[in-house]
Amino acid sequence: MKDKIIITLSDVHGSKQYTVSQFLKVIASWIVVGIVLVFAVGSMIVYSLSHNVDKLNKEKVELKQAIDSRTETLEAMNEQLLEAKKMIGLDTPKVEREVVKNEDKTQKISQNEISENTPYSLTKREYLFLSKLVPNGKPLDYRRISTRFGFRIHPITKRKQFHPADDLAADLGTPIYAPASGVVVYAGKKRFYGNFLLIRHGLGFATAYGHLHRISVKSGEYVKKGQLVALCGNTGRSTGPHVHYELRYLSKWLDPEPFMKKWSYSTYREVMKKNPQVNWSELIKSLKEEIKFIENKKGD
Repeated sequence: MKDKIIITLSDVHGSKQYTVSQFLKVIASWIVVGIVLVFAVGSMIVYSLSHNVDKLNKEKVELKQAIDSRTETLEAMNEQLLEAKKMIGLDTPKVEREVVKNEDKTQKISQNEISENTPYSLTKREYLFLSKLVPNGKPLDYRRISTRFGFRIHPITKRKQFHPADDLAADLGTPIYAPASGVVVYAGKKRFYGNFLLIRHGLGFATAYGHLHRISVKSGEYVKKGQLVALCGNTGRSTGPHVHYELRYLSKWLDPEPFMKKWSYSTYREVMKKNPQVNWSELIKSLKEEIKFIENKKGD
């Protein structure tokens, strides 16, 4: 018989003897058990961490979408605020600012006049003159209004927010024409809007166009009603070719749809009824005085 090394282990329960080969097997089995336990615990930790990372990434995306949505709305509101300051002159003396503060009272009178159907007797000539200053008609040949003016669920952020425009769905490259004469205030890139155009018209009105494919005019350029100003596109935050079309009056957004579909010599008063925010009575009074002044100058 070959010599064997025998290892004896004793405790309170007695003694056990192992040969070296048996002892090594026991140690090896415990090592395997330990490795399996470490692997199992490690797998659980990795799964837990991976799950938490996925959850954090999802929350990060949702938070970014929420921030982008709020930022988009705040930027639009800030832009309107800056325009309002320029138009009403917040840096002017207090006496002049008081005149601006009385605008709401005048608007209430204007609204009452409209609701009582007091006729704004415009001649054809006066109406045509007004139509060159007030944005009206379709700025492009669009297929449909994919998103209307008002509150909506944003197609990307999936959150409810105010949409200050009509989204006019059209083919890529569809020509866009100025709905009234005016001056180009901005023509270039603008974050969510992609290629963006802002035109200031007469009497406190302005129009804005987003997601454009190409802009055909430059900042500071005077444009005439019906002039080509841009092409329909799909730039910025957009889900398809369309034009984000805004209609503004001083610091307020107006629903563009009545101005696009209802503005005519026989129906312009309907548009005025739907937009009492505009001081129509004062605008028309100013218009008539301007026309009278021009006629007198011609007579001289």
